[in-house]
Amino acid sequence: MAYTQPVITSDVGTFSPYLRMTASQTIASRNIIHELLAGGVAVTFAGETTSTSTLEMLFTSEADSLDAYTQLNTGHIFELTDSDKTSTSMYFVVAGNITRTYEIDSADTWTISCDIQEVLP
Repeated sequence: MAYTQPVITSDVGTFSPYLRMTASQTIASRNIIHELLAGGVAVTFAGETTSTSTLEMLFTSEADSLDAYTQLNTGHIFELTDSDKTSTSMYFVVAGNITRTYEIDSADTWTISCDIQEVLP
């Protein structure tokens, strides 16, 4: 099976990194644990929540990396589609820093890392 590049789209455009370097997702429980004076605990269960992640992408072109970096900084909802790893496809917003790095050990390799929050479409 051939590798398929992920595609990221929004109202401001589309970009496709050469490689998505990580595909981790974290969900923070919203359950509240109450310690009881008589001992034991009571639990207030919270509903489902969406995941957070750090999206790390590799680009083999300075222009492509700059385009992605600029788009991610626009304040839009993005759709990440990955046909190889469909469970990691999602809608997201940037929720923290966006970092663009030139990998000096290579001719024209750039990485972008950004903190993201999954959102419902």
